Amino acid sequence: MPVRQRETFEPVTLGHIRGLGCRDLLVYCNSIACDHSVAMNADHMPDETPIQPLGTRMVCSRCGHRGADVRPDWSPHTNKLQPGTSVPVPR
Repeated sequence: MPVRQRETFEPVTLGHIRGLGCRDLLVYCNSIACDHSVAMNADHMPDETPIQPLGTRMVCSRCGHRGADVRPDWSPHTNKLQPGTSVPVPR
């Protein structure tokens, strides 16, 4: 059986997610003793900034732990449904 080569992808940048309409990031503390999370606006950062390495530089404002999981906040862009139905919630 041939050895499968590992696929590599370009890192996701703030410019990429901004092009899709996402302007905010969700930041989750990596400490096992802390459940702190926050939504953060990323408009002040350049488009070329990759998202994944941002977490290594973040410090939790609650416990002081260095390191976080950073993800795009897609929640404003998802279709929210009325409870128990398939009807979207009116805006």
